[in-house]
Amino acid sequence: MEAIQGKTMTDKLKQLIIDMKQTFGSEHGKRVLANLEMFCSAHVNQDCFDPESTTKTAYNLGKNRVFRYIKSFVDAQPDAEKEFKETCQTEKPD
Repeated sequence: MEAIQGKTMTDKLKQLIIDMKQTFGSEHGKRVLANLEMFCSAHVNQDCFDPESTTKTAYNLGKNRVFRYIKSFVDAQPDAEKEFKETCQTEKPD
């Protein structure tokens, strides 16, 4: 993999997984994650659709995607880079 500032993409991905787990693994983080799950309508995709507005539907889907993105890292194992190869190519975490 290409080295970026002395770290490979795999190293950066592993660090991001660890960071997400530490951030959302504490009691405070779990409460925030639970709140995000409700706010982002992550528990049911049906809440995303708005029959009167495609813009509102797109907005709702975006909120839902943010939660699923965070949750995928929280639930991942640090050595699970294959699972996230596509995510890293489409998403550019800081």
